[in-house]
Amino acid sequence: MATQTLKKLTPEELKNIQGIIISGYGHLPNSEYQFLATSDTSLAKNWLAAIIPKITTAHRPDDENGKKKKPGCALNIAFTYAGIKKFGPAFVSGFSQEFAEGITEPHRTRRLGDDGNSAPELWDIKEEGVHILLIIQAPNIEERDTFSNELKSDYTRFGISLVKSEYGNQPPNNKEHFGFTDSISQPFIEHSPATPKGTQSCVRAGEFILGYHNEYELLPATPTIKATDDKNDYLPGLSTDNNLKDFGCNGSYLVFRKLYQDVAGFNSYLDANTKSAEHKALVAAKFVGRWPSGTPLVISPDIDIPDVNDKNNFFFMNNDAKGLSCPIASHIRRSNPRDSLAGNQEQSIKTVNRHRLLRRGIQYGQPFPGGSLDDGQDRGILFLCVNADIKRQFEFVQQTWINNPKFGDMYNDRDPIAGNNFDPRGDNSGKEYNMTIPSSVREVFTGIPRFVQVKGGGYFFLPAIPALKYLTV
Repeated sequence: MATQTLKKLTPEELKNIQGIIISGYGHLPNSEYQFLATSDTSLAKNWLAAIIPKITTAHRPDDENGKKKKPGCALNIAFTYAGIKKFGPAFVSGFSQEFAEGITEPHRTRRLGDDGNSAPELWDIKEEGVHILLIIQAPNIEERDTFSNELKSDYTRFGISLVKSEYGNQPPNNKEHFGFTDSISQPFIEHSPATPKGTQSCVRAGEFILGYHNEYELLPATPTIKATDDKNDYLPGLSTDNNLKDFGCNGSYLVFRKLYQDVAGFNSYLDANTKSAEHKALVAAKFVGRWPSGTPLVISPDIDIPDVNDKNNFFFMNNDAKGLSCPIASHIRRSNPRDSLAGNQEQSIKTVNRHRLLRRGIQYGQPFPGGSLDDGQDRGILFLCVNADIKRQFEFVQQTWINNPKFGDMYNDRDPIAGNNFDPRGDNSGKEYNMTIPSSVREVFTGIPRFVQVKGGGYFFLPAIPALKYLTV
């Protein structure tokens, strides 16, 4: 057995990694997500071989001024488990159980809180019948559509069918539909070519990319093939077994969720349960844990101060252990508890880093016009996240932090923004959850409705370039 060696994200490795794993491409705010199906494996392999050179990798060469070039458009590709099997020239084993079973497996939907109006049978898009997800990112709608149409023009002759497209756009102010600045707290991948922003937490590459050591100092589980099946020697050898090739190396798992935001319901609930416009703004911030500008309540508990330079430079336990500024049940304390879990600060951060996600989502739909009357329009977030272990990362966060009514010292509180709260169609049989805001005068908001509903989802795999080439054989 060969010994494991510590591998780093070198420029050569970055040439094999799909770009979306390393960067969200903030300069490309217009996206299309194409969900595709294949009818002829041989033709589909030819199509894949032709498209591989167009895939955007994490490698960014220097321009004439010595600065890293940004891609003018970006294209990335992911596969469902059925899609991998459709292409696989030889059996690939070792994919995670979560990926193989899919996001709509009945026990999994219960754990994720996908019931009621978020039940898979009501979704707009799901894994069934989908083999491929193409992610197109562009600087504007015109260039996105031009790129998309070029790709679509080849589908018929290669036996590819477009199941559905979802479109997204990130506004210049980076605010989601509830009115809060989005995607502030992102982990920084160790040895990434990107530049960390402020006090952005550094997490081992193996939490997001297969083939690298994770926060447990272990190599994550990886799908493999027999070495004899890799006739063209595309794939690297498996460090622990000379008889296997590493299909997963430099790849990752991708979670897709279409999340509808009930902005009218959010406004209506706050209108009915607050005393004034000022109180409404404060309670909304308490639900989120940040002000609309993204400034955390831990830094400024009473008013929004938009010009705070580093909105990630804070912990909870040093000056807000009881949640008097930022409630323990708030969205940001659940999605990233930082130092507030059991144990000392160092141990808590180490635990949290084992459950972090790289979010790569974008908004969809038109901005809400305001008020508390539903305009009937579909809007929300096309949520994507990259993780090396779906169960330990995405599913853990969703089940144990977001939807757990006993998170922290709570006993009947779920995440007030993203949690599976009261839904008359749900399996909670009418169970209602609270939002507790501790302060000099403790406030308990009861009967929190479900403000975010799931309208689509799937588990995908993002192969590295060598693995993509292997799939064409």
